[in-house]
Amino acid sequence: MDGLRKSHAGSQVNPRGARPGSRRGRSNYAGIRLGRGAAARCARFAVARRRATLAHAPYDRWAQAKAAFAIGLVTIGALVLTGLDKRVETLLVDQSPQWLTDLTTRF
Repeated sequence: MDGLRKSHAGSQVNPRGARPGSRRGRSNYAGIRLGRGAAARCARFAVARRRATLAHAPYDRWAQAKAAFAIGLVTIGALVLTGLDKRVETLLVDQSPQWLTDLTTRF
């Protein structure tokens, strides 16, 4: 630990971070430029990805709607095949208000 302190004991400290006459300032500037370039590329990629995602969003929603419809049809088919559809219908008619039953059976 003392060896490190002694080796830097005579160096001057610049408030900007680099010693006078060193190339550290230029390398910091190059690092900043590199970082900004990488950030710009990442931002452009993110914008392009978002546009591509939004372009396909209606197709994704359509696929989800088709899947939900298919699941509903399979469920109804399974209820009909097992005979449980009559029990579900009876339960729903018992739970519905009387005016709705009168309206649907009147005509």
